[in-house]
This record gives sequence, C-alpha cells and structure tokens, in this order.
Amino acid sequence: MDENGLPHTAGRPGLFVQPRWLSGVLLVLLLVGGAAFRLYDLTDPPLDFHPTRQVRSLIIARGMYLQQLPDVPEQQREYAVRQWRAQDVIEPPIMESLVAFTYRLSGAEIVWAGRAFSIFFWMLGGLGLWLLGRRLIHVDVGLLALMLYLGWPYAILASRSFQPDPLMTAAIIWALWGAAEWQTRPAWGRAVLAGLLAGLALLIKWTAVFFIAGGWLGLLLADGGLRRLWRDRQLWVIGGLAVLPGLIYALYSAMVLNSLQGQLSLRFFPQMWLDAAFYLRWWTRLNAVLNLPWLVLMIAGIFSLSAGRARSLLLGWAVGYGVYAFIFSYYVSTHDYYHLPLIPLAALGAGSALAGLLSILQVHAGWRRGMAVLGLAFIFLAEGWSARTLLKRQDFRPVVEQIQSIAAHFSPEDSLVSLAPDYSLPLVYWGWLNTTHWFGVGDFALREAAGQKMDFEEYFQNQTRGRDYFLVTDFEELARQPQLEMELKNHYPLVLEGPDFRVYDLRQRKESP
Repeated sequence: MDENGLPHTAGRPGLFVQPRWLSGVLLVLLLVGGAAFRLYDLTDPPLDFHPTRQVRSLIIARGMYLQQLPDVPEQQREYAVRQWRAQDVIEPPIMESLVAFTYRLSGAEIVWAGRAFSIFFWMLGGLGLWLLGRRLIHVDVGLLALMLYLGWPYAILASRSFQPDPLMTAAIIWALWGAAEWQTRPAWGRAVLAGLLAGLALLIKWTAVFFIAGGWLGLLLADGGLRRLWRDRQLWVIGGLAVLPGLIYALYSAMVLNSLQGQLSLRFFPQMWLDAAFYLRWWTRLNAVLNLPWLVLMIAGIFSLSAGRARSLLLGWAVGYGVYAFIFSYYVSTHDYYHLPLIPLAALGAGSALAGLLSILQVHAGWRRGMAVLGLAFIFLAEGWSARTLLKRQDFRPVVEQIQSIAAHFSPEDSLVSLAPDYSLPLVYWGWLNTTHWFGVGDFALREAAGQKMDFEEYFQNQTRGRDYFLVTDFEELARQPQLEMELKNHYPLVLEGPDFRVYDLRQRKESP
C-alpha cells in the first residue's frame, strides 16, 4: 500500500499490467464493443424499455423543438407545446433539451437521438468507472469492472433508454471518482471539481444523493473519523457546490413551476417495510438487473478488499443503495431501472472478485494468461450477445403504424379519454391525439396506499367531462376494471371497433334498459 492507503499497481502482478500498452488497447476494445452492442437497431422506436418514460421524453423534446421552429403550422406548434406542458415536471429536462437542440441542428425530429445521447453518456460513465477502479484498487479491476458494466444484458438495454437515469448513473460514477481524487490528493482545484461533479449528478436527478453521500461517507470514515473534517474548508466548499445547483432548481420548481409537490408525491410508503411481499418484489426486480451469481461475486469482491478507502467507498455506496431502496420502496419493487445505479457498484465488486480469483489461479503469464483473456472475452461477448438477440427479436415499427392507423379515425378537434398501454403516451406522440389517460388498476392501488380515496363515479365524471370519445386499446386492463367496462357498455354507444381498439361516444349517454 502507498502512503495514501491505495494499492500499488506498479510491480504488482496482474493480467493486464504488462506490457504497458495492453491496458490501453483493451480499454479501447471494450468501449468499441460496448458501443457496438448498444448501437444495434438504433432506429427502432423507443418502446423496448419502459416506454412510458421514453415517450414522455420524446413529447417534451418535440414540444421544445416546435416551440422554436418558425415555419411550423401554428395549430401544430400549439398542440405540441400543450402536450409538453401537460407532462409532470419530475427533474430538469436536461436530456430533452439536448435532443431538442439536436432536432434544431438537423432540421427534423430524430426519434433515436435520445437513445444515442444515453449511449454516449453511459460510455462516458464507463470511462469514469475504469479510472475509479484503477485509482482505488488495481488496473485489472478497472478493466474487469468496465467489461461487466458494458457487457451485462440489462445494462445494455437500460443504457439505450431515453430517460435521465443512464446520465445520472454516469454522473454518480464521475462524482465518486472526483471524491476519490480529492481524498487521495487534497487540493483546491480537486475540491472544486469534486463539488461540481456531485452537484451535476444531483441536478440531473436528486435521488443520486443517496449513492454519492454513501460513497463520500465511506471515504471520509476510512481516514479515521469525521470530527476533524468539520474544520476542513475544502470539504465545506465541496458540500456547497454539491447542493447549490439542486437547491436552485428546487426553488425554481417551487416558486416558478409550482411543481415541487408533484415531484415528491406518491414516493414514501413506510408501511411496505412490514410486508414480506415487498422484499420478494424487491428481489425480483433486483434479480432482473443483476442475477444471483453476479450479486454474490459483488459482495465477495467488496469484502475481499483490505480495509481502506476502496472498501469503505463501496460499502458506503451499498449502504446508500439500501437507504434509497427503503425510501422508495414502492418504486424499487415495481421499476427495475430504479436499481440502475447499483450496476457500477456491482461491476467494481464483481471485478475485484474476478481479479482476486485470477490472482489465486496465477494466470498472469504464459498459456494460462492467454486462456484467462479468452475466457473473459467469452463472458463479455456472451453477455452482450444475449442482449443483442433480444433486440433483434423486437421490432416496434408495426406498433407505431398501428397507433397511427387508430389515430386516423379522429380529427384534431376530437377530445378523448383513453385506456391504453404506457399511460396513452404513444397515442399522444405518434397519433397526435388530444387524450387524457384513464388510470390502470395499479394506479388506483398506489393512490389508495398513499391514503387517497378514489371514488369511481367522481373519477369517471372528472375524466370524461367535456370529452368526446373513450378509446380502449388495452383490453386486458379493461377486463381488470369491470365497473368501467359495464359503465361504457351500458351507457355509451360503441361507435367504432377494430381488432385492437374500441371507441365509445361520450356525448350520447344512455340509460340502462
């Protein structure tokens, strides 16, 4: 160990230490391979991964773009902006603004632009992960962690998604790299950089605070306690820079957008902590992101590290994830992408375990080294190819065509209520329909768990008042709501029907016979 408590790379045996150029070549190959897996079928409509989140971002980006476009019909501009403004403000629209800017540069909407940005930021996060692994543990761990981060199937699918989470995850990695750099060699320049990186991550999505605070706390505790650090002026600057951007945006949300309450509502459900089903659902979602062998390797790798900054940072990161999971208990048990910031932590932990295993097997020279490299290459290619196979099987272009064919039955003046997949957002985006979404069973249950009373008659009146038609494309969800099904069947004429949709006329209510 050096004077900072960090492992020496020079002189330590390692699979990728010698020759000196090898690690650089492998870094490039991993980045190229990881990008290739993600760029496959780039132009397929973004309905492959949590379509609600992706199409919401498409709607926002289109509204931003058309608002500034001079030669677009005024009715189309007003409608696009109205669709954009109808979306809840959850976090700063950083990704959407970048995509809208790309639209303006190209002169047209490029539906896959958001996917391309997410891929780019994920790859940038991979570079930060490589640097963090090298800095804290060993050059081998940096490369092995990068291999897993880029090759795991879920990571490939999630990092193609047009939503802020891939960008946030990359920003968390860089924020913790900045923390490690400052903690290793404190200086004012590194303090400012660490604060700005943390502030950027928190601005992108404030839930990053759990992972960054956990990692920082682990690093600070590794150096012998927190008491003396209260007098460290650099640390105060780091903290101020970290919270300032998010604080400014929170004040803007509260005072200008009036959206702060919406960002915090339906988030906290402590009653779930006493429900065994919550832990089962949590595990199910977690296992969809990282299967059991990799989770075991992650834990083994973290605890195999000697006491010091590396282990403390990873343990703090893990504790931050645990606190985050309990705070957002509903979402970690229903939304797998809420576990996305665990992927770089798991990659570092599992990468450390693999590096330790290779060291025990003494594969650092000769034919054993060649076999080890081939084995690792096989893992990377096999994991990535499984994601590529899934992407090849999927084609969402017919779904868009179906949406547009349904939308052709309506005029721009028609006002709808719709029961459709993905909160009806694909109908809004590709169909340009003026529609409000009817809740699914899960939405009603969520609000009842939050203490909100949902009366069917009152909700039906509120949703349908002033609306012309009720469009149903999600027949399975309709079957789960027999009261709605009977209300439509008994009181409103079925004016249009196809194999994949039904339309009821809300303007002609009839009494039951």
